[in-house]
Amino acid sequence: MKKIITISREFGAGGRSIGREVAGKLGIAFYDRDIILKTAQETTDLINVIKTNRNAVIVMDSDKRSKRAHLNGTKRRIIDEFTQLHMMSWVTKGKEIENYIPKSVIEAMLDTHLPMQCGQYELFPEYIDSYYTNFTGKKVAFARAATKYMTC
Repeated sequence: MKKIITISREFGAGGRSIGREVAGKLGIAFYDRDIILKTAQETTDLINVIKTNRNAVIVMDSDKRSKRAHLNGTKRRIIDEFTQLHMMSWVTKGKEIENYIPKSVIEAMLDTHLPMQCGQYELFPEYIDSYYTNFTGKKVAFARAATKYMTC
C-alpha cells in the first residue's frame, strides 16, 4: 500500500521542514514542489529530444549497487519507450558511467597514484573524494578534464 501525505501550508509556515521530518520519521519519500518541477522539466526535455531527433540515443547510469540489483521503474520505462520508437538506449552495466574511467586516466589527470580501479558497483564520489574533493558538484568539469587524458 502506498502512503501519500500532503501538507498544505502558507508561505513562511515551515511546511517544507515539517514535511521532510515527517517523511523521515515514517520512512517514506519526500517530494516538494522543486523536485516535482525539476522532474517535469527533465521529462519535457526528453520528450523534446525525441520529437526533434529520431536518431537520438539515451545513455543512463544503471545506479545498481550489485550485480543482482534491478533497474528502477523509470529507467525500464525509458528503455521501453525508446525501443517502441526504434531508438537506442544504453544503460551502464555498473553503477555509474564514471566507474568505467580507467585508473590510468584519473592518475594522469590528478598526477597521483590510486591504489585500485573503481569497482563496478562502487559509489564513484566516495572512490575519488580523497583525491578530488566535492566531485558531485564538479562532475562535468571532472569529465572534461579526464577526456584530455583518454586515447582511442
